[in-house]
Amino acid sequence: MKTVLITGANGFIGRELGKKLSAAGYDTIGVARRDGPVDGYGRIYQGALGEPLRNVFTKEKIDAVIHCANASGSNDYELNTTGTTKWADQARAAGVQQQIFLSSISVLQQTPSSYARAKKELEHWFVENGQTALRLGVVIGNGGIFNRMKTLLQKMPILPLLDNGVIPIYFSGIDSVCTIIEILLQDTERARATVFNLQQAEPVSMRQFLNVIKKQFNYFCWFVPVPSSILLYAALLIEKLGIRFLPISSVNIKGARQNRNLEIESDYPSFGLPERTIEELIQQLDHKVLSYLQ
Repeated sequence: MKTVLITGANGFIGRELGKKLSAAGYDTIGVARRDGPVDGYGRIYQGALGEPLRNVFTKEKIDAVIHCANASGSNDYELNTTGTTKWADQARAAGVQQQIFLSSISVLQQTPSSYARAKKELEHWFVENGQTALRLGVVIGNGGIFNRMKTLLQKMPILPLLDNGVIPIYFSGIDSVCTIIEILLQDTERARATVFNLQQAEPVSMRQFLNVIKKQFNYFCWFVPVPSSILLYAALLIEKLGIRFLPISSVNIKGARQNRNLEIESDYPSFGLPERTIEELIQQLDHKVLSYLQ
């Protein structure tokens, strides 16, 4: 039985991955900011990015580490780059042979946010050290960015839509992400020193993405088109004045504008996974939610 350590165990992907691997027969150990049990994990160790992991590598014989942890806030770039490499170095020193880092397709933007810059630097570190990086799009499941978008549509009767929602959204299903990670845990040679793009081959527009959520969950929300040039000018002015109240920054807006020209090749076919539409993935999620509530 392989023993797998997953950081960010109580996050969206960490929770789903723990349950998937535990059901497949792996001994799953988690790192979380808070103590306490997490579904899918046999043991949880407390840890936060920026601090060394204590006890886990002395008490446990770890075969693989999956890095899901991600810090947010004013010092996120430093915390994520130095914190993640510190944990990866600890794992390497303890003799762990395989490490997988969860990255993002946002690394391909020409004007990346601090989040994307950290992901890109860490991608390079893991590949240079013979390990694996997985670039994810928007992951469809009960958490993460998708859940925040769903909640926004549920609560907002009117929602501004950047450039009328033409920006493409690349997406993945949480089940597919977990399945591919399980494949790579079994095929360590295939995973060595490689970056994989894990998203469905064909993106959808932001407007289509939001409309599918509205239809599936019976939400009522009007979209109001807002030109990105106007919003960018406003964001730059507000940032120059030192005022912080917008939920997005000028870097976010520039990145979204650049996304219109992104064409990202998917590695899904090489794993034998079928093409799934956004409608199918969200319907599957809805059925899981309804089954849980019943």
